[in-house]
Amino acid sequence: MKKVANKEIALKGVLKAIVGFLNTEGGKVVIGAIEKSQYPKLPDNFLALFPEYQNYYLPGIEIELDKKGVDDYLLKVRNLIEQHIARDLADIVTSTVAILNGKTLCLIEIAEVSDRWYYLNKNDFFVRDGNRTILLQGEDADKYKRRRNRG
Repeated sequence: MKKVANKEIALKGVLKAIVGFLNTEGGKVVIGAIEKSQYPKLPDNFLALFPEYQNYYLPGIEIELDKKGVDDYLLKVRNLIEQHIARDLADIVTSTVAILNGKTLCLIEIAEVSDRWYYLNKNDFFVRDGNRTILLQGEDADKYKRRRNRG
């Protein structure tokens, strides 16, 4: 498998999801699990490489771990959050690792926030809508914020 930089993965989905949860009601992001329904066209011989858990394939984060290990990985996650979302999230966004079916996963828990709004890279306003993260812009973002009456 090709190793993809932590930053690239984070910017494509994880950080968007974190911002979406911050702007909604909190939630959890799991790095290292693939929802089966999101990737129906992946070849069976590729998917057979990974253990399964409920409706997920578990490639884990082992490929992302370098010689410095889990602590360094969690520090990279924290640094990406601080660089691209906000520096004051230590008590709101927490990261841990867990082992499931022999694979290492990174669990990011986002607490509910009621006093301000968050943006990805100071510009993009994301929210959660069911099981998806969506970008709201202009009038749509304004309406969303007014309905929720936050900071």
